[in-house]
Amino acid sequence: MSRNLLFSLIFILVFITLIILSAFIFWDWVKNEPVSTENPSAQEIQELTVFMDDVTTNLADLNYLIRISFAFQLDNKDAKEELEASIHIVESNVIRLLADTKANEMSDSQDLDLIINKLKDIINPILTEGTLEQVHITDRVVSRI
Repeated sequence: MSRNLLFSLIFILVFITLIILSAFIFWDWVKNEPVSTENPSAQEIQELTVFMDDVTTNLADLNYLIRISFAFQLDNKDAKEELEASIHIVESNVIRLLADTKANEMSDSQDLDLIINKLKDIINPILTEGTLEQVHITDRVVSRI
């Protein structure tokens, strides 16, 4: 093997090693980039929110009917798309939850917070691409039949 060929091989190996090392350093820098802690803007919240309007069903006490609407805020766009694709499952779970809820359990903000937390516990296991961050009840009417 000639001396020039040996230097060329060593040069190529060192060059490839430097490229791989640079890729690892860049990857580590990208992974550890600090996450923004600023509050999202209204536009960003809008882009990550799925609306479910006018779900109407009976409550546990069959003499009462509820019409309710929700806004589900997710942590990323992939999770939003996933929730939009499975909105029928979410609506079914909402109806099942309301079917076990009495009218007097929908009367104040603490009751609504309990419903919201139950919905988070039901919906988050459905999602694989992200998490449900907020549930907002945007409309609620409970009426006696």
